[in-house]
Amino acid sequence: MTYVNTVEQVSDKLMAATDSANCSAMSALLHQVCQSLQESDASFLRHWYNSRLTRACENPMLGEKAVTIFADLLGITVETAQCVEKPWMLLYIHALLLDDMIDYIPREESKKVQSLCSAFDREHNKVCELLLNENFVVYSHHHQRFNAEAWAAITYEIEWSKGTRFTSHNEAPRQQGLKAALAKSCATMLMLAERGIPLSSEQEEGIITLCEGIQLLDDFADMTEDYMQGRMNRLLNTTYRWIRRNLPCIDIAYLGKYQLLVSAILSSAITCTWIDAANRYEQTLQIFKPSSECWTAQYFLQQSVECRLCSTALTDLLTQNRCLLDQLITALSVNEEELACKLTTGCLAGLWQDIRYIIGTGPKASN
Repeated sequence: MTYVNTVEQVSDKLMAATDSANCSAMSALLHQVCQSLQESDASFLRHWYNSRLTRACENPMLGEKAVTIFADLLGITVETAQCVEKPWMLLYIHALLLDDMIDYIPREESKKVQSLCSAFDREHNKVCELLLNENFVVYSHHHQRFNAEAWAAITYEIEWSKGTRFTSHNEAPRQQGLKAALAKSCATMLMLAERGIPLSSEQEEGIITLCEGIQLLDDFADMTEDYMQGRMNRLLNTTYRWIRRNLPCIDIAYLGKYQLLVSAILSSAITCTWIDAANRYEQTLQIFKPSSECWTAQYFLQQSVECRLCSTALTDLLTQNRCLLDQLITALSVNEEELACKLTTGCLAGLWQDIRYIIGTGPKASN
């Protein structure tokens, strides 16, 4: 496949085609649900969604665009995609609530969240049954399997974060991708609604591979937050291993924001994240084999190109400034204040400005 569009053209085309529709659909659905809830529950739901948008930091929340993305990759008509929008949004909100209950929502609110999730789940099943008719039984079978995969992956991450489970370098992104296994429910609805058949095993694999790539970039965007929350992912794990091997004097439990980011850079955790995300996006396109007119395919291919360009640029920059790296490591090993001073006003300020530019312009994603 050869795509000639610029990054800006591709991104703008995909986002413009989905942003207003998805945002209005999401807002309208939340408004509709809130009207049927007690005021305390409705207020909680509105506050939760606004905080979710804030945490996304203007990164595209690709889960909201899942119907458009998978319809485009699978060659599903716009009419069918529009019919699947509501049941997917109900399921997506349900999934986000559960995800946040584990990571952010205070324990005393957990019963409220579980009650809201049950309400979204019931409404999802009701709408889905009307859409799929006799195929709803087939959908339910696959949906339960996907839900089990997602919960197993969430449990895996919790155990890994607590240090009660070991994971290999290659297994970590797989488990991170499987956390989004409900994305396969979205694609399954599309296939059953239009063609009366579920996803093939190859298509399922393509979706999880895509989710792995998105999650890798999401982990990079959330690196500081994940560190503060005590969560584990491959980027942080690679960073910690580098620190233990090269700077055992540093206590990983008390890293400052500069120490964390510089360590992630020097450990190659960031460049490896970009390359691995690029590989997974390209593998996804090889599985689906979309046409050259598929905007979704163009978007992810351009994301892949950006990942590789940023990885090369950062690697070249560090290689060209090898004489400064010893100073960087020395400052890193002293304390956060010493490092911050040298990076912002000292001898390393120029190099740090170039590094920040590359990282700031790199591809981003939020699930």
